[in-house]
Amino acid sequence: MEFRSSGIVLRKQNYGEADRILRIFTQEMGMVSAIAKGVKKIKSRKGGSLELFSEVNLRLMRKLGELFLITEVASKQHPDFTLPQLAVTYKIAEWILALLPPEKPFPEIYELLQVVFKVIPKTEKLSLVELAFGVKFFNDLGYLRNPEDYKDKIRKLLKFLITAQFREILRLEEDTVTFNEVNRILIEIYETETNKTSRVEINTRGWK
Repeated sequence: MEFRSSGIVLRKQNYGEADRILRIFTQEMGMVSAIAKGVKKIKSRKGGSLELFSEVNLRLMRKLGELFLITEVASKQHPDFTLPQLAVTYKIAEWILALLPPEKPFPEIYELLQVVFKVIPKTEKLSLVELAFGVKFFNDLGYLRNPEDYKDKIRKLLKFLITAQFREILRLEEDTVTFNEVNRILIEIYETETNKTSRVEINTRGWK
């Protein structure tokens, strides 16, 4: 099996002396695990393209099980994040890696990730960007309760963050109490869903 797609590198791990295994969120096939052969060698043409959080064009070939082999790669975009920006980016990547199933496309979330990676370097309101991404992300996955279930300011903020573009969101006046309450909601969702995933993995291992 072979396919071409755009993808965003969300995790990388050294493998052996010259190879690297990557977790890549692709536009065509969703989350995949892939190996880049010889990428750590000085003369490798792939190494510079497969940096963390880079968007790339890929050609992938099925290798073993869930692992693909990267046969071609070309860089599309490599964001230059500061340390505070990286902290937000790692948090967003953590959500995606933990909650998206393998090899299932999520085009709306891929587009959302493209947008947020362009927004992060252009603003100082990083906590608000993280909050907005989280609301949109969990809503797209169907994990967020109906905003009408919440009261007053929280309901209004959730509805706004779900539907608004980032350029509108970044104009918001800070409301620490309401922002913190929405952040608490996101943390609860994340913990609930990751605990479900952990229980499924434990049960599956037990059945074997």
